[in-house]
Amino acid sequence: VAAVRRMARDRGLSLRIEVDGGVGPANAGALYAAGADTLVAGSAVLKDGPAHYRARMEAIRAAAVNVTP
Repeated sequence: VAAVRRMARDRGLSLRIEVDGGVGPANAGALYAAGADTLVAGSAVLKDGPAHYRARMEAIRAAAVNVTP
């Protein structure tokens, strides 16, 4: 992610970087800090059923709070 963000910046390109796959609370902050704009989390949110969706989404969001890309 960081390498793609640097390449885009070096070339004067404005683009969005999306990470789809393997995203969860443990790495969401690092991905955002590296330059990802959009994080797609499937199994990290859905794995324990609807009762846990909100808490899992909040954990992923919290991991990216106060992180400077």
